Amino acid sequence: MDSFEEQVFRTITRYRLLNKGEKVLVALSGGPDSVALLLALLELRGWLEVTVEAAHVNHLLRGPESDQDEDFVRALCARAEIALHVSRIETRQPGNEPRQNLEERARRLRYDFLLSVAAERQATVATGHNLNDLSETFLLKLFRGAGVSGLSGIYPRRRNQLENEVTVDVVRPLLDLSRSEVVEYLDRREQAYRQDSSNRDVSFDRNLLRHEVIPLLEGRLNPGISRTLGRTAQLFRELEDFLSPTLDDAYKQCREGKGTSSSAQTRPGLALRVPELLAHHPFVQKEIVRRALKEYRGGLKDVSYQHVADILKIAAGASGTECDPGNGVRVRREFDLLRFGGKRSSIHFEYELSVPGNVYITEVAKRVSARQISGQSACADSKKSAVLLNFAGNRLRVRNRRVGDRYRTGARTRKLKEILIERRIPRSLRDELLVLDDGNEILWVEGFEPDPGFRARPGSGSALEITVAHETFAL
Repeated sequence: MDSFEEQVFRTITRYRLLNKGEKVLVALSGGPDSVALLLALLELRGWLEVTVEAAHVNHLLRGPESDQDEDFVRALCARAEIALHVSRIETRQPGNEPRQNLEERARRLRYDFLLSVAAERQATVATGHNLNDLSETFLLKLFRGAGVSGLSGIYPRRRNQLENEVTVDVVRPLLDLSRSEVVEYLDRREQAYRQDSSNRDVSFDRNLLRHEVIPLLEGRLNPGISRTLGRTAQLFRELEDFLSPTLDDAYKQCREGKGTSSSAQTRPGLALRVPELLAHHPFVQKEIVRRALKEYRGGLKDVSYQHVADILKIAAGASGTECDPGNGVRVRREFDLLRFGGKRSSIHFEYELSVPGNVYITEVAKRVSARQISGQSACADSKKSAVLLNFAGNRLRVRNRRVGDRYRTGARTRKLKEILIERRIPRSLRDELLVLDDGNEILWVEGFEPDPGFRARPGSGSALEITVAHETFAL
C-alpha cells in the first residue's frame, strides 16, 4: 500500500468517515485532488468494504476546457469500471456579474447535484479538500473576523439535512495530506489530471493566499505553516464541540421566535430578547448573535466581526436604532427585542372594500372581509374583528396609516402615531397595520378597539363585522 493511501486510511479511521458496506460518491472534477482521492479509495475499497462511484458537474463556464474536463472524467471512470453521474448545468446568467458571485452559484449548484445523487444512491459524498485548503480557509476566516465556528475550518465530516428528513454526509479523507503530497502520489501512479486555469488568477482571495501569502509565510516564518494552521483549526473544532451545548442553550433562552403569527404585531422574522442577551458574557453575546444570523440567513458567509459588533451596539442602544449587516438583512432594536428582518422599502396601499365582500391586501398578505350580522351576535374581538354600528354605505376603504391620521380610542381623538408609540407597536410593523375608513373618518385600526362612535352594542339592529385573515397568497 502506498504511503499516501495509508494516510487516507488513517484519516478515514481516525474520524470514522466511512462504515463497512457504505457507498461512496466521489466529487470528481478531474483536478489533482479529486483524482488522487478516487485512486486512493479504489485501492482501499477492499480494506474499507465500500463501493465507489463518482459524480461530475460541467458548469459550461470555460468553453472547450469544461468539455475536456468532462471527457477526461468519463474516460477515467470507464477505465476504473465505476458508475459516473454527470450533470451539465448552464451556470452563467445573462449580463455581467462579479466573478465571485458566479463562483458561489457554481458551488451551490454543484453541491445541490452531489447531495441529490447521494440521497438517491444512499451514498456518502467524498470531496478532495486537502490540508492546504484547510489552512487557506482558516486564514480567510481569520482575516474576515470569524468566530469559533468559522475558525474551525473545514470539518472532516458534515451532515446535511435534506427534504423529507433525508440526511447526506460529506466527508474529506484528504484533510491530513498536503497539496504537494497529492501531486507526488499522482506522479508515482503516473496518473494525469486536469488543471483549472482560473486557479492561477490572484484576483481571487483564495488564490492570492495560495500563490503569494502562504509561500511568503513558509519562506519567512514557518516552512510547515499549512500543517500548523491545520492543527490550530483542529483546536477550534474541539473548542466548538465543547462549547456548543452551552451556547445553544444560551441562544434558546434569548430567542424570541420566528414565523408568521396571526397577531398584527408580528411578522415573519426572528428576534432576541435584549435583557437576556446583554446579561451574558461578551463572548457568549457574540456567539448568540452569530447563531441568530446563521438561522435567519441560512449561513454565516461573509459575516465579519464588525457585523456582529455593530449588531451588539444596536442591542445596547436605544429603541429604534438599526444596522445593516449585509445580504439583505436588517437588524433593529424595537423596545426590548432585537429583531432580525429583511430590508423593506416603505409600503403604501389602499383598497376598496365592498359591503358585503372581501379584498386581498397583497402588500401584507391579509384578506379583509365584511358581512352583515345581527346586533344580538355583535361582540367585538379587537385582535380579529370589528363590529361597526351606524354604517349605512356599501363601500369602505382599507389602507395603511398616513401622516396626520387621528383616531379615537376613548373620549378624545389623538394622533394615530402617538397611540402606536404609546402601545409599543414596533416601528417596522406600523405601516402594516390595516386602517379602515369611510373616506372621512377612521372606523377601526387593526389590533385596536373600534372607534366608540361606530362600535356595535348588544341589542342593536344589524351590524357590520370586519374580519382579517392572514394568507400567503390570494385565492
